[in-house]
Amino acid sequence: MKTFEQLAPSALDDETGWLEQSAESIRNQRFNEVETEVLAEFLSDNGEARSAGSVQPPLSHAEAVYGDAYSEARLQAADETGLEFDAFPLVNPWSLEAALEDLAL
Repeated sequence: MKTFEQLAPSALDDETGWLEQSAESIRNQRFNEVETEVLAEFLSDNGEARSAGSVQPPLSHAEAVYGDAYSEARLQAADETGLEFDAFPLVNPWSLEAALEDLAL
């Protein structure tokens, strides 16, 4: 059986984006848009890693919300500025802790 890396090299470039897109397609019942073999292998690989104890603990709720907010902010920034979506960093350059420190000032 092929590994996740062999099945979806493009998903490795933006794994979070690929997962979010897959989840959105499932939520909206657009199952034909979901790469089911790739998703199944991804889930299987992560399940095996979790049983072996090599997966990092899940993000806290605050970190997850912060990550989602950054993704939405990228979309909004591209829309408002007319720049390409890729003009904005894929990974949030500011940690949650740094953002919270800035708010405390």
